[in-house]
Amino acid sequence: MRRRNNGCCCQSSRRIGRGNDTEGGEPPVWCIYATVALVAVACYLNALGGDFVHDDIPAVVRNKDVLAQTPLTTLLKNDFWGTPMRDVNSHKSYRPLTTLTFRLNYLMSGLTTSWYHATNIALHAIACVLVTKVSLAVASLRPGFAALTGLLFAAHPVHTEAVTGIVGRADVLACIFFLLSFLAYHG
Repeated sequence: MRRRNNGCCCQSSRRIGRGNDTEGGEPPVWCIYATVALVAVACYLNALGGDFVHDDIPAVVRNKDVLAQTPLTTLLKNDFWGTPMRDVNSHKSYRPLTTLTFRLNYLMSGLTTSWYHATNIALHAIACVLVTKVSLAVASLRPGFAALTGLLFAAHPVHTEAVTGIVGRADVLACIFFLLSFLAYHG
């Protein structure tokens, strides 16, 4: 029995010969990645209107490293909150890459929170696509199951704090580099 074309981009591209060769009628990998990324973005679009809250204020709004009031080299000497690592009051939470991304956000948009949230959402979408890629490459899941894995990861509410809270970017970046290390090790 032949299935009807319901207008899905994945089916139509395969019908005209532009999809990749997948077994068992699975959608092309690019379509899976695009769907996972779109779901990841759609789940958190409502965060774009959010403001700086809780830890965002000391880590971003009051952090001289973020506000470009210090040389870039101090990112390597200060903790996440802008306190020198040698200071007794330092939390010793060393995240210079995250602080650098905050600084880039600041240089591009000042303290306009929607851009900070948009960056977190984009990074979450990248992490979700990487989860899908790891599911395909490392776990050797079939494309349909890898898509389900990526979609569950994208929509799972456990990520709410990491994606919607601006300082949660540290967790999203950690996830991205963790997944990239799996892919690099796997080859």
